[in-house]
Amino acid sequence: MKSLMEVENNCIDHLNIDYMPLHDVVREFSGFEKLVPSEEEFYQSMDFLENLIKKHNLKYSFGAGGELIDMPLHEFVLWLKNEWRKNAYDDINYGVWLAL
Repeated sequence: MKSLMEVENNCIDHLNIDYMPLHDVVREFSGFEKLVPSEEEFYQSMDFLENLIKKHNLKYSFGAGGELIDMPLHEFVLWLKNEWRKNAYDDINYGVWLAL
C-alpha cells in the first residue's frame, strides 16, 4: 500500500497535466486492476478525496471541463457516498472529474 503522501503526489502530478476522473483517485486505493473497488476502498478514497479537495482547493465537475458541481464539499462527498450505496458507481466513476 502506498503512503497517503505518495497518493497525494500522484493525484497532484496528474492534475498538473490534465483533468482527473474520480475513478483514478479511487484506483489509488483499490489498485489499477479492479474496475469496481470494495466498499472499504471506496470509503477510504472518499475520506482522502475530501482532504485532497480541501488542501488543494480542487474543483469538481460533471465531465472533464464540464459544468462545475455546485455543492459544498461535505455535501458533495455525501452525495458520492450515496451514489455508491445506490450501486451507481458506474455513473460517477467517469462522470465526476477534478481539476486544479
